[in-house]
Amino acid sequence: MSTKSETFCVLPFIHQFIDTEGQKRLCCMSSGKHGEIGEFGGNKHKEIRQTLLDGKRHHACVDCYEREDQKTFSYRQINNSKWTNKIPELDLSVDNKKIYDIDYRLSNHCNLACTMCQPSDSSTWAKLLKKNKLVHENDFDNLDFSHVLKAYIAGGEPLLIPKAKQFVESLDPNKTDLVINSNLTRLTDEWVDLIKRFKVKSVTASVEAYSELNEYIRWPMKWKTFEQNLWKLKNADIPFNFNVCAMNINYFDLEQLMDFMYKFDPYTVSIAEIMSPYEYNFDYLRQKHRDRFIEFSKKMLRHPLSDKHTKLQIFFLSQTRPEHWPPAKNTHVEKQTIIDLLNTQEKLKGNSIQNIKCEFNKL
Repeated sequence: MSTKSETFCVLPFIHQFIDTEGQKRLCCMSSGKHGEIGEFGGNKHKEIRQTLLDGKRHHACVDCYEREDQKTFSYRQINNSKWTNKIPELDLSVDNKKIYDIDYRLSNHCNLACTMCQPSDSSTWAKLLKKNKLVHENDFDNLDFSHVLKAYIAGGEPLLIPKAKQFVESLDPNKTDLVINSNLTRLTDEWVDLIKRFKVKSVTASVEAYSELNEYIRWPMKWKTFEQNLWKLKNADIPFNFNVCAMNINYFDLEQLMDFMYKFDPYTVSIAEIMSPYEYNFDYLRQKHRDRFIEFSKKMLRHPLSDKHTKLQIFFLSQTRPEHWPPAKNTHVEKQTIIDLLNTQEKLKGNSIQNIKCEFNKL
């Protein structure tokens, strides 16, 4: 099956995703229970593979198909393109049980309670909300990593998870490309030395805004520590990426963040609109500040950082074209609706966005 097919995705044949609660799914974008596969290469997994080989859409992959229907580049297309050069050496049969590509969320153990996160991915949120099971950690001792060509690990915060270090040490540093997604608040010299062993490696730094607005969104992180750890990676010649969640409360402040990221010359930069809960998506900005939203997106499209990174170009270009916007989830969203959600969180954290200098407060 050609990777240029309108239904085929390489990931169900080579990739294993395990979330923080231990569920095995097609990928991080797969839809709910439809995306749960059980055993890698098991009967349910085989059925999904066969559906794609038959040229049919599978309902677990609805997110990618919806993006493509809106003429937006999808996760399916990105991975098909990425793996094209490696496909000759991969087993793409329905019966394949070799895992070549992994995305493991090792635990919800995390020191932050980000405004767009939840207890399943953050033990700090679990503590704030007084959940009974604060930390859960997955067991990977019985899995075969001998064929793995790329490993992506996240959490929670992987640099705080003992199992993460054990897992990374089990990989072949000459064969496996390593990517670690981190909030970069707890980078030790021991972790730097471990990452440096890998022939191909990178750290994805999660960040949403510059300075105090990022401290608000990623409470209770300290911006100074984050910046110091970026320099620690750069001085150790470890390539790093930036991953940005865009939403109503940070969108019009992205220019300052992009200026900051540009000076580090990152390997890649990824940005995505937060779609859930709906209070964070762009419905409010698109409805109440439509012209400013489009003009600001055009400005960011011309930013020097966008010139260097195709993912940014694609993202900002799609924001300038209303015909590419996804259907609104709430056609009557108001600023107060967003503030009410934030206030609920702020009562637990003891902070307030009203004390932060940001464009959202001026809307």
